[in-house]
Amino acid sequence: MESKRRQAEDEVKVRELQARLKTANVVQARLQHQKGDKDEVSGEEGADPTGGGEPEEEQKVDTTECPIFTTSMLTDREARLIGLISTFLHVHPFGAGVDYVWSYLQKLDPTLRPGEVELLMSRFPTVFRQELSGIGANMERRWQFFGFNATATAALTL
Repeated sequence: MESKRRQAEDEVKVRELQARLKTANVVQARLQHQKGDKDEVSGEEGADPTGGGEPEEEQKVDTTECPIFTTSMLTDREARLIGLISTFLHVHPFGAGVDYVWSYLQKLDPTLRPGEVELLMSRFPTVFRQELSGIGANMERRWQFFGFNATATAALTL
């Protein structure tokens, strides 16, 4: 019985770490893309000002495609779940455990598992935050909605 509980906890930890790693990789890709844009801009500044180079139209960088949307695409199901979780946690200002959130969502999507809910919330640390409370065996993990938090939205603009 104890080993099953430990195994379940370990699986949750692995999922959390995988989500953090994926988030870190996305951030790293964004930084590399931004660095690449800066290199292209500095390369354009060093172009021949006499007009002997390529036409100016070909030197412009296409900014219509945003790398954020290409690296973090959401399925319709994930977007729907994020909306439902946000609403649920918004009306529970002191937070709620994964099982409580899952029991609500499971009525709307019976195929959903608690691990999926936790993984989805851990992918968006600026929207959902996990807080630990209690001591020892009474330790409890609660998720809270932080979508309207000023510091969370400021981090999105960086």
